[in-house]
Amino acid sequence: MDKYNLNNKEWKVLNFSPFDIAFGVAGSDGHIAREELAPLMNYITQSSFLKDELSRDIFGNIYDQGEALWKEHNEYTKKSSLQENLKNVGSILKKLDPSIVDPFVENLCRLGMGTGYSFGNPNQPLSNEEINQLGHMFRWMGFDLPSYLEKIQSTNNENQKENKSTTQDEDKIGF
Repeated sequence: MDKYNLNNKEWKVLNFSPFDIAFGVAGSDGHIAREELAPLMNYITQSSFLKDELSRDIFGNIYDQGEALWKEHNEYTKKSSLQENLKNVGSILKKLDPSIVDPFVENLCRLGMGTGYSFGNPNQPLSNEEINQLGHMFRWMGFDLPSYLEKIQSTNNENQKENKSTTQDEDKIGF
């Protein structure tokens, strides 16, 4: 895509990355339940609400391309392993400015976590297999999973503080 100075193949590989993350986590236990794909569908259908441009462009393109892109992804994954695919994603992302890449990678992390949380034991939202798989996938892409988990936790803590202070302010003025 011209906007990011990527050729068509590189752009296609980046568009496959959400499928790779979702199916990699969902299939880590040897079975993919339909519920595990709900987070991927949410990202796709809500793509216009994503804050960063790269995520909006990629998830929006998946929405626009629909089944055709899904079929291309299936053909692509028959030719190479998940590890090879994600290494390619990482090398493409390394070409882009970190300010563009980091929010997208954070969304991939959120997608992976959401996939793990969507099905299974509510007392242990992510199984050991899912945690390990997500860690491997981030390592294959060349990104540090713990740093993205910290960013997500920090954002969640900030949002909780903001919501708490908003509620306290509303209580003071009679809402």
